Amino acid sequence: MLPGGGVHLEIPYQVGNNLTLGIALANPSATRTAHITEVIRDQNGSQLSSRTFTLAALNHTAFIPTYSTGTTGGGVAEYDSDISIFGLGIRSAPEGTGLTFTSVPAVYR
Repeated sequence: MLPGGGVHLEIPYQVGNNLTLGIALANPSATRTAHITEVIRDQNGSQLSSRTFTLAALNHTAFIPTYSTGTTGGGVAEYDSDISIFGLGIRSAPEGTGLTFTSVPAVYR
């Protein structure tokens, strides 16, 4: 992880078969709102979905990425921002499956 976060984050995902991925993002800037674009790609690099949103100064959020309906398999969730942000993936499975929460670090570019 870079000490100052990054403006391009990539978080790998594996969904389906009782697995899901949550994303947590944080904006460490005391003065600037982050303008963020989310792009979801499949394992072949094809774009499945995209959206834009903002994250206020000194704020954080957690959410499920905007996968297309019926998305299964692996790929990458990309987050591009106009200022440095921090991110983390949280993979989970439903209770009773014997699986647990796993953190998935972001790759910063």
